[in-house]
Amino acid sequence: MSGSAGVIVPPVGYVPESKVTTPIILKYSTDTKFNPYTMSSQSQLAMMLELREHVSVENVG
Repeated sequence: MSGSAGVIVPPVGYVPESKVTTPIILKYSTDTKFNPYTMSSQSQLAMMLELREHVSVENVG
């Protein structure tokens, strides 16, 4: 994930890269470069649920 400011998780939205989110994203990713299209739906759901536990959600827009 080096060099990126965050990841886009379709169709959910943007998850900023931080010391909290990076380990969670890598835990469920199939590679060190995040690609949600290579993840199973179960991994995507588990990642989003874990992120929800650790990251505050803001309504942007």
